[in-house]
Amino acid sequence: VQAPFFLSRALYLHKAAINGRGVIVNITDSSIRHPSRNRIAYSCAKAALESQTKLLAATLAPHLRVNAVAPGFFKASSEEDEQYGRRLRTRLPLKTFASERDMLEAVLFFLQNESVTGVVLPVDCGEHLL
Repeated sequence: VQAPFFLSRALYLHKAAINGRGVIVNITDSSIRHPSRNRIAYSCAKAALESQTKLLAATLAPHLRVNAVAPGFFKASSEEDEQYGRRLRTRLPLKTFASERDMLEAVLFFLQNESVTGVVLPVDCGEHLL
């Protein structure tokens, strides 16, 4: 959480000095809505980054717009993840997982739309609804 904060501060100071505009897109994780004992520090850090996103959006405007993308489960990287993924897929409202392209398009949306700030966008096929 410290690194994104200090990078945001540095970008703001630069943009404010030249009366410029910019955009920050943080990456959080939709799984923080369902905390796991095995990922306490990770979940706390991602939840803090979501809060920081909203606070910085309110504080750094109009020079910076600050948003976040909260991806859900992606391709499995281990057999354990593969088993979890099969179980999760059946529960997801859209019955599929988001792709890397879905993530890219969400980030591009924030970069291109100049009227959006302080938003955390789940890209998780409805996982955040569970």
